Amino acid sequence: MSLKSSNNVETNVYALEIEIDAATFEAAQNKAFNKQKGKIQLPGFRKGKVTRKMAENFFGKGWLYEDALDLCFGEAVEDAVKEAGLDMVGTKSADVKEIGENGVTMTVEIFVKPDVEITEYKELKATKKKVEATDEEVAQRIEELKERNARLVSIEDRAVVDGDITVIDFEGFVDGVAFDGGKG
Repeated sequence: MSLKSSNNVETNVYALEIEIDAATFEAAQNKAFNKQKGKIQLPGFRKGKVTRKMAENFFGKGWLYEDALDLCFGEAVEDAVKEAGLDMVGTKSADVKEIGENGVTMTVEIFVKPDVEITEYKELKATKKKVEATDEEVAQRIEELKERNARLVSIEDRAVVDGDITVIDFEGFVDGVAFDGGKG
Protein backbone atom coordinates (compact mmCIF):
# COMPACT_ATOMS: atom_id res chain seq x y z
CA MET A 1 0.00 0.00 0.00
CA SER A 2 1.35 3.39 -0.91
CA LEU A 3 0.42 7.03 -1.22
CA LYS A 4 0.77 8.31 -4.79
CA SER A 5 -0.27 11.93 -4.15
CA SER A 6 -1.79 14.23 -1.54
CA ASN A 7 -3.56 17.46 -2.56
CA ASN A 8 -5.37 20.09 -0.50
CA VAL A 9 -8.66 20.43 -2.44
CA GLU A 10 -10.53 22.78 -0.09
CA THR A 11 -10.36 24.05 3.46
CA ASN A 12 -9.52 21.13 5.77
CA VAL A 13 -10.07 18.57 2.98
CA TYR A 14 -7.29 16.59 1.30
CA ALA A 15 -7.54 14.23 -1.67
CA LEU A 16 -5.26 11.22 -1.31
CA GLU A 17 -4.49 8.99 -4.27
CA ILE A 18 -3.80 5.56 -2.80
CA GLU A 19 -2.49 2.42 -4.45
CA ILE A 20 -2.89 -1.07 -2.98
CA ASP A 21 -0.32 -3.41 -4.50
CA ALA A 22 -1.26 -6.71 -6.14
CA ALA A 23 0.19 -8.92 -3.36
CA THR A 24 -1.73 -7.14 -0.59
CA PHE A 25 -4.94 -7.19 -2.62
CA GLU A 26 -4.47 -10.91 -3.39
CA ALA A 27 -4.04 -11.65 0.33
CA ALA A 28 -7.24 -9.69 1.05
CA GLN A 29 -9.07 -11.72 -1.63
CA ASN A 30 -7.87 -14.96 0.00
CA LYS A 31 -9.10 -13.73 3.37
CA ALA A 32 -12.46 -12.72 1.84
CA PHE A 33 -12.78 -16.12 0.15
CA ASN A 34 -12.08 -17.93 3.43
CA LYS A 35 -14.88 -15.91 5.07
CA GLN A 36 -17.33 -16.78 2.25
CA LYS A 37 -16.19 -20.37 1.72
CA GLY A 38 -18.56 -21.97 4.23
CA LYS A 39 -21.61 -20.47 2.49
CA ILE A 40 -20.75 -21.52 -1.06
CA GLN A 41 -22.26 -24.62 -2.61
CA LEU A 42 -21.61 -25.47 -6.26
CA PRO A 43 -22.72 -28.52 -8.24
CA GLY A 44 -20.27 -31.35 -7.59
CA PHE A 45 -18.98 -29.89 -4.32
CA ARG A 46 -20.18 -30.26 -0.74
CA LYS A 47 -21.09 -26.99 0.97
CA GLY A 48 -17.92 -25.21 2.05
CA LYS A 49 -15.57 -27.49 0.09
CA VAL A 50 -15.33 -25.52 -3.15
CA THR A 51 -11.93 -24.18 -4.24
CA ARG A 52 -11.35 -20.51 -4.97
CA LYS A 53 -10.51 -21.24 -8.61
CA MET A 54 -13.80 -23.13 -9.13
CA ALA A 55 -15.76 -20.36 -7.43
CA GLU A 56 -14.06 -17.76 -9.67
CA ASN A 57 -14.92 -19.83 -12.75
CA PHE A 58 -18.54 -19.99 -11.62
CA PHE A 59 -19.07 -16.42 -10.26
CA GLY A 60 -16.51 -14.50 -12.33
CA LYS A 61 -13.02 -13.20 -11.73
CA GLY A 62 -13.97 -10.10 -9.71
CA TRP A 63 -16.57 -11.56 -7.37
CA LEU A 64 -14.30 -11.08 -4.32
CA TYR A 65 -13.05 -7.58 -5.19
CA GLU A 66 -15.59 -5.68 -3.09
CA ASP A 67 -15.12 -7.84 0.01
CA ALA A 68 -11.34 -7.71 -0.37
CA LEU A 69 -11.40 -3.92 -0.70
CA ASP A 70 -13.54 -3.69 2.45
CA LEU A 71 -10.89 -5.70 4.30
CA CYS A 72 -7.90 -3.59 3.26
CA PHE A 73 -9.48 -0.12 2.83
CA GLY A 74 -9.09 1.08 6.42
CA GLU A 75 -5.46 0.05 6.72
CA ALA A 76 -4.61 1.56 3.32
CA VAL A 77 -6.16 4.92 4.23
CA GLU A 78 -4.50 4.91 7.65
CA ASP A 79 -1.07 4.19 6.14
CA ALA A 80 -1.55 6.90 3.49
CA VAL A 81 -2.58 9.48 6.10
CA LYS A 82 0.53 8.66 8.16
CA GLU A 83 2.72 8.87 5.07
CA ALA A 84 1.23 12.26 4.16
CA GLY A 85 1.74 13.50 7.72
CA LEU A 86 -1.88 14.60 8.10
CA ASP A 87 -4.11 14.63 11.17
CA MET A 88 -7.29 12.97 9.85
CA VAL A 89 -10.69 13.58 11.45
CA GLY A 90 -12.90 11.58 9.07
CA THR A 91 -13.52 10.39 5.53
CA LYS A 92 -15.51 12.54 3.10
CA SER A 93 -15.64 10.26 0.05
CA ALA A 94 -13.88 7.41 -1.71
CA ASP A 95 -13.68 6.69 -5.43
CA VAL A 96 -12.13 3.51 -6.85
CA LYS A 97 -10.35 4.37 -10.10
CA GLU A 98 -9.05 0.91 -10.97
CA ILE A 99 -9.47 -2.51 -9.39
CA GLY A 100 -8.19 -5.85 -10.64
CA GLU A 101 -5.42 -8.42 -10.48
CA ASN A 102 -2.81 -5.63 -10.44
CA GLY A 103 -4.24 -4.12 -7.25
CA VAL A 104 -6.37 -1.08 -6.52
CA THR A 105 -6.00 2.60 -7.30
CA MET A 106 -8.42 4.91 -5.51
CA THR A 107 -8.91 8.51 -4.48
CA VAL A 108 -10.06 9.21 -0.94
CA GLU A 109 -11.05 12.65 0.32
CA ILE A 110 -10.50 13.12 4.03
CA PHE A 111 -11.23 15.84 6.57
CA VAL A 112 -8.27 17.03 8.62
CA LYS A 113 -8.04 19.08 11.79
CA PRO A 114 -8.02 22.80 11.02
CA ASP A 115 -4.89 24.89 11.46
CA VAL A 116 -5.56 27.31 14.29
CA GLU A 117 -3.31 30.23 15.15
CA ILE A 118 -3.90 31.93 18.47
CA THR A 119 -2.24 35.31 18.77
CA GLU A 120 -2.24 37.87 21.55
CA TYR A 121 -4.17 35.60 23.90
CA LYS A 122 -1.99 36.60 26.87
CA GLU A 123 -3.31 40.15 26.70
CA LEU A 124 -6.98 39.12 27.06
CA LYS A 125 -8.62 40.14 30.32
CA ALA A 126 -11.62 38.52 31.91
CA THR A 127 -13.79 40.10 34.55
CA LYS A 128 -15.49 38.07 37.20
CA LYS A 129 -18.91 39.28 38.20
CA LYS A 130 -19.76 39.20 41.89
CA VAL A 131 -23.04 37.40 42.46
CA GLU A 132 -25.02 37.86 45.63
CA ALA A 133 -28.19 36.04 46.53
CA THR A 134 -30.87 37.57 48.70
CA ASP A 135 -32.41 35.70 51.63
CA GLU A 136 -35.67 35.40 49.68
CA GLU A 137 -33.91 33.78 46.68
CA VAL A 138 -32.14 31.30 48.97
CA ALA A 139 -35.40 30.42 50.75
CA GLN A 140 -37.20 30.00 47.40
CA ARG A 141 -34.47 27.70 46.10
CA ILE A 142 -34.57 25.61 49.29
CA GLU A 143 -38.34 25.21 48.91
CA GLU A 144 -37.91 24.12 45.26
CA LEU A 145 -35.38 21.49 46.32
CA LYS A 146 -37.66 20.28 49.11
CA GLU A 147 -40.56 19.88 46.65
CA ARG A 148 -38.43 18.05 44.11
CA ASN A 149 -36.97 15.64 46.69
CA ALA A 150 -40.19 15.10 48.68
CA ARG A 151 -41.49 11.58 49.19
CA LEU A 152 -45.13 10.50 49.40
CA VAL A 153 -46.15 8.97 52.72
CA SER A 154 -49.48 7.17 53.24
CA ILE A 155 -51.60 8.71 56.02
CA GLU A 156 -54.81 6.96 57.01
CA ASP A 157 -55.42 8.25 60.56
CA ARG A 158 -56.69 11.75 59.69
CA ALA A 159 -58.95 13.55 57.24
CA VAL A 160 -57.68 14.99 53.97
CA VAL A 161 -56.31 18.53 54.24
CA ASP A 162 -55.34 21.13 51.64
CA GLY A 163 -52.06 20.11 49.90
CA ASP A 164 -52.56 16.33 50.31
CA ILE A 165 -52.44 14.02 47.30
CA THR A 166 -55.36 11.61 47.22
CA VAL A 167 -56.40 8.54 45.28
CA ILE A 168 -60.16 8.34 44.89
CA ASP A 169 -62.17 5.36 43.63
CA PHE A 170 -65.71 6.28 42.59
CA GLU A 171 -68.79 4.88 40.93
CA GLY A 172 -71.71 6.94 39.65
CA PHE A 173 -75.36 5.97 40.01
CA VAL A 174 -78.57 7.30 38.48
CA ASP A 175 -81.75 6.32 40.33
CA GLY A 176 -79.79 3.68 42.25
CA VAL A 177 -78.40 2.03 39.05
CA ALA A 178 -74.71 2.27 38.00
CA PHE A 179 -74.28 3.85 34.57
CA ASP A 180 -71.67 3.13 31.87
CA GLY A 181 -68.49 5.23 32.15
CA GLY A 182 -69.37 6.29 35.70
CA LYS A 183 -66.69 4.22 37.41
CA GLY A 184 -63.09 5.25 37.95
